[in-house]
Amino acid sequence: MGAFRVRAPVAPVTIVVNGDSVIAGREDTVASALIASGRWQTRRCPDGEPRGPFCLIGFCQECVAVIDGRRGKRACVTSVADGMRIDLDI
Repeated sequence: MGAFRVRAPVAPVTIVVNGDSVIAGREDTVASALIASGRWQTRRCPDGEPRGPFCLIGFCQECVAVIDGRRGKRACVTSVADGMRIDLDI
């Protein structure tokens, strides 16, 4: 499945996702920036099933990722920042 933005980011910032530079908007959450860049999976369950953003309001914790070295951060409620590093367990 592809991903797209309705419009270009108003205030672009660069984040690093698994070593790749990704342009995001300063108004984006980590989850929305990941989805807009075509990344729908943030981690795998112990049984290997892929997981990713689901509720997008911080309730379900399906979108947890390693953000700036901190494990278990919810991507859907974390705002992006220039130079932020996101490590997806995929």
